Amino acid sequence: MIRDHFELFSKKHYDKLQEKLEVDEDELRDALGEILKLNPKPASGLTGRAGGRAARVVVPDFLVTVTDGELKLSLTARNAPDLKINDYYQQQLAEYRRKQKESGKLTTAQKQAAGFIRQNIDSASWFIEAIQQRQQTLYSVMWAIVRYQEEFFRTGDLKALRPMILKDIAAPTELDISTVSRVVNSKFVQDRLRHLLPA
Repeated sequence: MIRDHFELFSKKHYDKLQEKLEVDEDELRDALGEILKLNPKPASGLTGRAGGRAARVVVPDFLVTVTDGELKLSLTARNAPDLKINDYYQQQLAEYRRKQKESGKLTTAQKQAAGFIRQNIDSASWFIEAIQQRQQTLYSVMWAIVRYQEEFFRTGDLKALRPMILKDIAAPTELDISTVSRVVNSKFVQDRLRHLLPA
């Protein structure tokens, strides 16, 4: 039924299915009952080893490396998107300004279009600045953590990890403890030895 007559099955053309499969109504009902017990996504029930919870893939937010004896910290592409305003819109706005300068005025439609473009460029610029500020905050908090746990990041020895509380990071970054808490929530760092640690 599923292999050869799926379309009839999915559209519930049961009379045609009976005819094609040469079965009576009871046989068709039994077959439908079995089919309806099946899981259309059989792998959805599989779980990871973490106590029955679904397996979770962790992508690091930061990478820590040692280059020429110096600790280096970088944001991964996930936290450092390359955002910029499309040149096309900048050119359109410049073209409207040029027309206004040459003729002294714009049509109503041109004014509306220029205003719309300018408003959206301003919104995009604000958004990009907000993302950059977020990146700077992320970086400064993680850098303070790296400095606090410097021995661990240099050696990779888990025994070198020092006890640390939010206050230990809030002080050097001059950020509020609640801000530090929000910044490190669900963030991960990968060191040069490929340890993957929550920030």
